[in-house]
Amino acid sequence: MTQLLSDTVETLLAEEGFKVDRVKPIVPATALDEDNTVTFRIFVKGHKGEWPCMVRCFENTSRVLVYSLYPDQVPDHLRSRISELICRINYGLILGNFEMDWDDGELRYKTSIDVEGFGLNSTILRNLVYGNFHSFDLYFHALALGMDTERDLDMIVMEAENPDMPKGFDLVDEIVH
Repeated sequence: MTQLLSDTVETLLAEEGFKVDRVKPIVPATALDEDNTVTFRIFVKGHKGEWPCMVRCFENTSRVLVYSLYPDQVPDHLRSRISELICRINYGLILGNFEMDWDDGELRYKTSIDVEGFGLNSTILRNLVYGNFHSFDLYFHALALGMDTERDLDMIVMEAENPDMPKGFDLVDEIVH
């Protein structure tokens, strides 16, 4: 008998040292998956912050979805600004994307994979999960700056993507000299 996708994910997450909790889904399941979707919650500590993460397993369609959730919701008056910020961030991303719920301000980073036909192993799951964590952590401080300051969004993104970049008045002069 084939092992359920959710059992594989739960085992692999536990092997990585995460405390894994089964929870009710954070978003409604589709009609195809309503009886066969399992959601796990883990907590992640990165270099720039801590956040909850949800891992959803869709048994019927052999898909795994990972959400890293920003700990604070985006206030209504900042949703346009943060939408622009995540649009600027998303443009250059290779794996995954940031998204925001316009109604409640939930901000999250999503990675996903369809493993139908080849199954899931520890390497695939680690790449999916840790790829998510790396990108979320890389931009964690940028999201906070976008909400807590009036700084230029291009500069916020550039500094997040180039953490060792000089931060003086004349960047050209500092880089050249």
